[in-house]
Amino acid sequence: MTGNVNKKDAKGDIALIRASYQGYAKIIKLLLTFPEILLNEKDRYGNTALICASYKGRTDVTQLLLTHSETLVNEKDDFDFTALICASYQGHAEIIKLLLACPEILVNEKNQDGDTALILASYKGNTDIVQILLADSRLDLTEHDQ
Repeated sequence: MTGNVNKKDAKGDIALIRASYQGYAKIIKLLLTFPEILLNEKDRYGNTALICASYKGRTDVTQLLLTHSETLVNEKDDFDFTALICASYQGHAEIIKLLLACPEILVNEKNQDGDTALILASYKGNTDIVQILLADSRLDLTEHDQ
């Protein structure tokens, strides 16, 4: 095959980001076979494929993206949302579990408003996600705003 799997469309998105947002796992699987794929490329809002999949609740896509060691799980979008913060805010418990299984995940990251995954899950009333986050030993419950 010839061509550029990282070619951007008119909106500045690559195929991996578009397919992740839509939840097209078969396409993701195919795109991930290309060694030159840019796993952490960002769209015009700073979203990576992992952030898009986490936000939209695409569990199968999230799992596929996390199988690659090059995937940066703590990348932030233009509003400082990580994949974990997005999944917490949107109420995607299975994605939270997948992300927390990553040893490098930063559970206490804050967005530009100073909100963490725990704060946003609490705000949205996502009890199951609050329980999952509270069970994670990396969660810092002593941190507070000054």
